[in-house]
Amino acid sequence: MTSTITTAGLRSDEAFAIIRAILCLYSDNKPTNMFTNENQHIIKKIFNLTDSQYHEINSKILEYSPKQITKSELELRYAWRDNHPIYKSKAFKDQNGHERWKNAELEDIKNLLKETNNINNNNNDNNKYYPTVQEIFGATLKKHTLNNGADEDKQVKNIHTGYKILVNAFIQYSMGESYNKDQNNNIAPMKPSLLNYTELVTLGLLPEFAWLLQEYCKLYGIRDLYRHLVIFEILSTRFDDNLGQLRLLFECFLKIEEIKRNHIENIITEDEENYLNTIATCLLDKLKSRLGNYRFCFSPKSKEKQLPQQQQQNDKHNSFGSTPLSITLNLINCIITHLEWSEININHLIITSVVDANEREYKVLKEYHESLHQLNLKGKDYQIIYTLAKIVAEICQKWISTEDDYFDPIFNLYLSNNNNNQNNNNNNNTSKRMHLELVIETISKYIKSELSIISQTYSKENHTIINPLNGNSETSPWITCLFIELLPNLIKFNTLVFNLTGKSKCIALDGEILFLAGKLVLNRAEMLNHSIKHLINNQKWELNGKGVLHTTSPVDLFSFINEVYKSIRDVEKSLEISNNLNPLTRSFGTYIEKTFLMYVRSIRHVFISTSLGNSKDKDKDIGAITMNMDNQSLSTTQLLELLSEIKSMQNAAPIGTINQLPLFLNEKMCYQCNDLEHCRSVLDDFDNERGNIFKESLDDVFKMLKNHWKLLLSFIVSRMNQYLKPTIEDIALSNTSCDKLINFIDNHLGIAFKNMYPNLFKKFMKYLLKQIVINISNILSSKTFQKKCNNISMVVDKLKDLIQNISSVFGSKEGLSNESIGNATRRVSKLVEIYQFPSEQLIQFYKVMKKIKSLAISPDTAAKSQSKDNDVSLDEIKRVLKYQRDIKNKEIIVFMDSKEYP
Repeated sequence: MTSTITTAGLRSDEAFAIIRAILCLYSDNKPTNMFTNENQHIIKKIFNLTDSQYHEINSKILEYSPKQITKSELELRYAWRDNHPIYKSKAFKDQNGHERWKNAELEDIKNLLKETNNINNNNNDNNKYYPTVQEIFGATLKKHTLNNGADEDKQVKNIHTGYKILVNAFIQYSMGESYNKDQNNNIAPMKPSLLNYTELVTLGLLPEFAWLLQEYCKLYGIRDLYRHLVIFEILSTRFDDNLGQLRLLFECFLKIEEIKRNHIENIITEDEENYLNTIATCLLDKLKSRLGNYRFCFSPKSKEKQLPQQQQQNDKHNSFGSTPLSITLNLINCIITHLEWSEININHLIITSVVDANEREYKVLKEYHESLHQLNLKGKDYQIIYTLAKIVAEICQKWISTEDDYFDPIFNLYLSNNNNNQNNNNNNNTSKRMHLELVIETISKYIKSELSIISQTYSKENHTIINPLNGNSETSPWITCLFIELLPNLIKFNTLVFNLTGKSKCIALDGEILFLAGKLVLNRAEMLNHSIKHLINNQKWELNGKGVLHTTSPVDLFSFINEVYKSIRDVEKSLEISNNLNPLTRSFGTYIEKTFLMYVRSIRHVFISTSLGNSKDKDKDIGAITMNMDNQSLSTTQLLELLSEIKSMQNAAPIGTINQLPLFLNEKMCYQCNDLEHCRSVLDDFDNERGNIFKESLDDVFKMLKNHWKLLLSFIVSRMNQYLKPTIEDIALSNTSCDKLINFIDNHLGIAFKNMYPNLFKKFMKYLLKQIVINISNILSSKTFQKKCNNISMVVDKLKDLIQNISSVFGSKEGLSNESIGNATRRVSKLVEIYQFPSEQLIQFYKVMKKIKSLAISPDTAAKSQSKDNDVSLDEIKRVLKYQRDIKNKEIIVFMDSKEYP
């Protein structure tokens, strides 16, 4: 008869599994109410058999009688009792294992044959031979299947393989899948309905499937251990991270271990052990892979998954645990322990998996943020910084909290217990936050690496840029991003780590960030300097309230300085730098001198520009004026003389008049001088309030501020000299009264007294008196004066009177002391007096001065400076002698012609 069992690609083991399953359906034990007309032909439906194929199998079974075929199958099973292809004596690890199995096997067979005669009975009917399934269908299948099972070993193994085929087929059918002979292609997780079971070996299969499998095992001696191994293999390929599925997988493994441990008749064979090891190895690889993605696989996504922490901590003491992760770790631990895989250390496995998971997820997170912000930040110079800022922010917001609340308690149960087992005699306590610290250490490694790249990338970048739209200087965006976006998130990360683990400075901010913070200081100092121009240009030079003599200019300046200082100090605090070091604020102190220099120069420029008005070549002359002012080697006398020689100083119109007299000083100019002095006071308070950390840096600033208001006072006096010099000459050489001069001086002193700080007013008076004295001295020392003057005695008398009048003006109330006036006028008074010396006294005075000069007496510096301003020089005495010679003074002529006069 030609067979119709020709399904494309059908293997012989699949065909025999189908035939033996159909044979079981003819068993007398079949529940009548279980197999209805609808499911009577369930095997045909599952394996997609045609009607002719299914009919042929049933016909042949009925032809030989199901009972007789069953008996033949049992007799064949009996024949294998001493040399079973699978359960050979050498296959058992236990020496008595084979004997125990054989006794149990014989007992089962006898029970199954109890309705027939004893197999040793010589009854004719019993001696009649009935073929087995292999013999009935073997020849036909040999022609039409991919392989045949001709030899005895394959025949027996096909029985066990057939069981696996049936289990897989039933599960596939229950899952709504088409039958697929390749089990590896069936990886869909079990349906919830299959997880609810009466017996583990049949899961939640339909009752008819469960009965078929049970009947097959009873007929062919499939051991309970093997049945659980088959289920274990299926579950290990069909599970996800669902709590129920992991529980079932774990329960199945524990059941296998229980069978191995408690059932003597189920002594494990080498094949079964190899089968278990193969399954366990594959499963362990999958579980390790899940641990390597634990945050994705096991993150709590529902209330069902995220249980209270106390319950999580009890997981280790439960059979399975209450979370998918705890079950996974428990299962891994049990596999390693029960299968005695000593070469695998669960502690190392967990650590490696956690590190790999966090490294991988950090890279994924980085790629995500790079792609997310790539379009918006295209062409921006701060993309690296911004990306890292967003990464750290997400780590703080999501990763760390989830690690702390959920993963850390679970992982630590295994990490700490494993460490404690390995270090039983070690008194050192294992960290309670091993997992969390491991995660933080891994993340920190990548953050530090990114910071190093940022440091290398931006260490040479400009901290200030020019806005192409308006030409203004602005802070480079990368600096703003670094300290506004990244630094706060790094601080948050460090704070979070400290609160959770007690470890401070996880990310050391005094390294790469501190280095770049130096750029911040430079930028803030430069931006502060740029703001000064705006400050001065928009200054109205109005008093900053009643009872004060300074404008809002110093207030605005220190408002800027305070703002910059605060921003730098905030960064310094954020970087967790010791308060005793203050490198950023101290660095700022070194740049602040330039800030004040720009400030005073800006005021100076406004001051001079106001004074010169719209004079020709004003800008050029301002340059010459400021160059002389910046020459620190000049004395006040020299500066006054040099400034007076500049054309603009001689030709520029006064800024106003009072009673028809020119005016070269106003309230605004007084306030500007006061502003510089007020800055000294505020600067001192500013430094004192901050513990004098700028003291060394600011010493030169204090001197500079004072020097500049002195220079401005000198400038005012030089401008006044435009009127002083010709007026004093007129008084000396003509009959002009000194009343206008006195009124001119009074006008300026009145404005200065009312609007200047007292110390500035005193200094202004000294400089003004010095300028007047210089003018008088120049008259007496000038060669042209002697030529113009017909009656020098009269001129000398006028100058002597002028000195007395001037001294009275400067010595009035709130004026200079008599000592100061005397010191200022001593030289010119002496020079006037010399012109009135008799001939003999003049000659004798010359001899004394000449002798002093020849002795080269070198007084100390202070005395020398005072001497230069107050003492009459030898040349001036010679000029007086020459004048006496010119007016025919005989005694003088004789002396100058003698050897005593060179």
